[in-house]
Amino acid sequence: MKFQAMMVSALDLVTIIVPPALPLAMTVGTAFAVSRLKTKKVTCISPPAVNAAGRVSVACFDKTGTLTKDSMELLGVWDFVSGKLESSLDKCSEALQQNMGVCHSLNLLDGQLVGDPQEITVFRGGGWEMLEEGVFRNSKTELKRLQLFNFNPSLKRMGAIVQSHKETLLQVKGAPEVVIPLCQNTTNSVRQVVNNYTKQGLRVLACAYKSLSTFNETNTLESYEKQLNLAGLLLIENPLKADAQATIETLQLAKVKCLVSTGDALLTGVAVAKSCKMLTETHLGDFNRGEIEWQNEHGEHEDWDQEKSLAVTGDLLEYLVTSKHPLLNLVVSKSVVFGRMSPQQKVVLVEQLQSGSVQVAMVGDGANDCGALKAADVGLSLSQAEASIAAPFTGANLKDIEEVLREGRASLVTSFQNFKFIIMYSMIQFMCVNMLYLMHTNMLDSQFLYQDLFVILPLAIFMAYTRAYEYLAPKLPAGALISFPVISSVVGQLVIQGGFQVLSYLLLVSMDFYKSTESEIENPEPSYENTVLFLVSSSQLLFVCISFSIGPPFRETAFKNYPFTLYACFVGLLTSYLVVFEDSISSNVLELKYSPVWFRLVLLGVVMGSLTATLLYEKLVSFLDY
Repeated sequence: MKFQAMMVSALDLVTIIVPPALPLAMTVGTAFAVSRLKTKKVTCISPPAVNAAGRVSVACFDKTGTLTKDSMELLGVWDFVSGKLESSLDKCSEALQQNMGVCHSLNLLDGQLVGDPQEITVFRGGGWEMLEEGVFRNSKTELKRLQLFNFNPSLKRMGAIVQSHKETLLQVKGAPEVVIPLCQNTTNSVRQVVNNYTKQGLRVLACAYKSLSTFNETNTLESYEKQLNLAGLLLIENPLKADAQATIETLQLAKVKCLVSTGDALLTGVAVAKSCKMLTETHLGDFNRGEIEWQNEHGEHEDWDQEKSLAVTGDLLEYLVTSKHPLLNLVVSKSVVFGRMSPQQKVVLVEQLQSGSVQVAMVGDGANDCGALKAADVGLSLSQAEASIAAPFTGANLKDIEEVLREGRASLVTSFQNFKFIIMYSMIQFMCVNMLYLMHTNMLDSQFLYQDLFVILPLAIFMAYTRAYEYLAPKLPAGALISFPVISSVVGQLVIQGGFQVLSYLLLVSMDFYKSTESEIENPEPSYENTVLFLVSSSQLLFVCISFSIGPPFRETAFKNYPFTLYACFVGLLTSYLVVFEDSISSNVLELKYSPVWFRLVLLGVVMGSLTATLLYEKLVSFLDY
């Protein structure tokens, strides 16, 4: 029987030191954060990403539709024939006008054009209308498209074969740096024209054409596009969103590094980054003809000053990664703008940024961002379409990234606070029970129920209800349970609470009225020992909960968490009442054995001393950590 009793007691201690409420306590803060985000119209399909958002130190932004508006405006076209900007499209060459009418992947749905906003802008800007699938008309002519080569991100261009006036033409549209080298009629001045427009933050598309003598549907675009003729350049303005500058400034004040990752031209990305005040002066990096090329913003070849920020192309990034170039880490750390990025290169960028313990957020809106949104620690889609499936978070506004990071920090801090609270609850109860075991007694079932259901569970839930702080602080919360703030807090509080439990017991046994009660561990009787240690430990559970309820800079002050404040006050008053006043109801329900009034006042002083030491020590830990 003695062995059996010993095993039962040992297993009883195991159930105390391994708290069953720990999983609930670690997730309840995240659940509240997801609920608050939902009220702000930010949906979350992956709750673990909320805590990951609490440690984000790098934010990567797509350009079009993210930093800039979805709406686009065709400012004009630069006609190669006239060599100047034409605001009136009627003055453009016929080849350029035809390119605007057929080189797209738009469709008709219930009589309405559907497709990429950029293609709709160009199509309508040229005065075209779609009669049926593949048939287009403007005021001058009607065209029939024979074959469409959809846009290929790796080729950075698209094409269409069209029948025009008994002539078969190939029309090609795409990035100037890939289309212009395919043309036989270009000069160096054309490249300078492209640079001048991209520096202004405009999206520039090159249009080219070629007359075909034969046409075979099985041929690829590459088989046709030799010796093209440049028709001109399309100049599209994509204005910055109204809240872009303010959002980037907020993140930068919070020491979150902001980057631009765009499929547009490098100089276009640089112009947007400058508008958002991400950089002032930069060097440009590209990989061309098997060599790394460094240029200044004027297009002049110049060695890279490694103290300056960088803007690099996706081709250069891919080369540095695949070749394991010694400059890779330095280039990634110094780059602010990444231009001409394919979807896969955006994924590579995110993976390179995720070095060590760095948490990366990706904000995008298009199908080409899906891979990066999924690869990032925190992905925020600003679209309800394809990207929303890949991203853990979906919102409507750019400023939603601020809400995600704020709630993430609050959730992470809450999870750590609840972890410490539940661990301290188990250790406080463990020390109390161990001391009572030494005296051949134990806490009674009603006392266990009071602490577990009436004190611990409500406080753990209400403590997690505290909202996120209104500002993003320049300091990140702790990211690991095995860290100085967590370990020092738990160990220090363990010493303090254990010390006051021992002190209360020593005071009790030194009193003249004290007389030990005959009892058994399996069937404890009400006694001075379990009454005193129960009241002290119950008070300590409340005190450590209050001390762990950290407010700014990651959460609002606990006083604004009204359910927690009211319930903590209620438990505090009730526990003080149980310590000082003798009541037949509480005495019978909790099976307390009361000592003389004067000793209960002394015990109240011990409890207040425990409160003071608990709060002061936690303030010291917070001060040293900050």
